[in-house]
This record gives sequence, C-alpha cells and structure tokens, in this order.
Amino acid sequence: MLGNKGACQLASVSYLKTGYHIRRSQRNYHILFYTFSGRGKITIGEEIKYCTPGSFLCLPAAVSYDMILDDTHWNVVLFHLSDVRRWKIIKTQNVILRPSEIGPKLKDLMNMYLDETLIPNPNKTDCADLLAELMLKLIDRELGATSGNNQLRERLDSCWRKVSESLEKDWTLKSISKQSKFSERHFIRVCKEVYGKTPSQLLSEAKCQRICELLKNPDNTLERIAADVGYQSAYILSNAFKRTIGVRPTNYRRAL
Repeated sequence: MLGNKGACQLASVSYLKTGYHIRRSQRNYHILFYTFSGRGKITIGEEIKYCTPGSFLCLPAAVSYDMILDDTHWNVVLFHLSDVRRWKIIKTQNVILRPSEIGPKLKDLMNMYLDETLIPNPNKTDCADLLAELMLKLIDRELGATSGNNQLRERLDSCWRKVSESLEKDWTLKSISKQSKFSERHFIRVCKEVYGKTPSQLLSEAKCQRICELLKNPDNTLERIAADVGYQSAYILSNAFKRTIGVRPTNYRRAL
C-alpha cells in the first residue's frame, strides 16, 4: 500500500498489450488511469469512452465497467485508491475522463519509487514513503481535493463536453470562451491552469479523438469525417491529425 492509512492499495506502470480485457463490478477501491501512449476503450452501461495519450480517467468504486485495448498497446500509470475519507470527493463525482498534465510526473515518480524499493539501503523505506506521498499529493491536486478548484474544473469540463458533442460547428476561441462564460484571455489562462494545455490544443485533441472513432468505419471517407469534425477539407484534417497524433489518418486506418 502507498501513503498513510492505506490510501492506495495498488500502483504501477503498466504496459498493456493485445488481448487485454477486464470487466469489473462494484469494488472497495477507486481506479485511476493516466494514459501515456496507446489507447483503451471503456464501456460503462450504454456509454463508451476512449482513453488517449495525456488523458486522466477516474472510475469511482460503485461504477461497473468493461475495459479493453483499442490499439496495438495501451501504456498507463494505474492506481487503486482505497475507499477512504481522503478520497471522499470521488464519491461525489461521476466517471471523469479529461486531459491531464501530471501523468508524466506520476510515471517518473513511480519508476523512482520502484527503483528505491529494490536498492539495498537501510534508509530506502523513508525515501520510498516520500515518493509515494508525493504521488498521492499530485492525485489530490488533480482531483481538486486540496486545490479548491472543483467548481472551475466542473465548469470547464461542462464546456468541453458541449464542444465535443458538436465538433461539426466552427468552434473558435471566441465561441468556446463564450460557451464557458469566461473572457477569451481568462479562458486561455484557466485552461492552462487546469489542463496544462491551450484551448487550441484541447480542441485539436477532441477532434482527433473523434476522428479515431470515425476511421474505424471503412465507409467513412476523409471528406465526410472532415465535415463531421469541423474541418474544411480532408487535406486540412490530415495535416491536423498528423500534428496531434503523429501519423496520417490513412496510416492510422491501415493499422486498425
């Protein structure tokens, strides 16, 4: 266990491969996933969510789900958080899936923690405990349990959900910030504060996540997909997808 009073039952850096499939009903711990490469698919009742690089997923203990690999691999930092008072805020929220900037930090800290537990040093426990608590502090901050940012996070999450549900619209910084009821300048600042990314980056990622879903249907041409996600042409879509995902959509489709 990590942290005081058994706050975390399990933590690992996991490299998931083809064939990974897990189904869970209610349990006595909450699950957190930080995806740093690859892609996973989560089915919760009728709803399907996709975990892509840079995303944070939180599944409260009461939620039942089905989880499978949706790529050639899915590499994550994984935590099973005990259902204790420290994480009571999770019970007040639904399933969370959003961009996050702390995943790489957690991955580095986890590797340091594992290295520390393996070295033959009498003081290794103290160092390992400090690293463990630092990881949990970062999770505290992400969840808003100690930062006081819950209302801001919920307001931004609501805004970006609405954007993601209507990507065919011609979304601009002005229209998205208006949706959030923030000024453009303040909207840029709070997006960087909460997500660690600019509105432009968040919009591109939302579009590319949708493109990945649409590419699975061979009947969807790039022209049709471009119209569905608000790009003026297949050429513009292809360039934007390459900048965000690292490959052309045609190459991505061939690899499916």
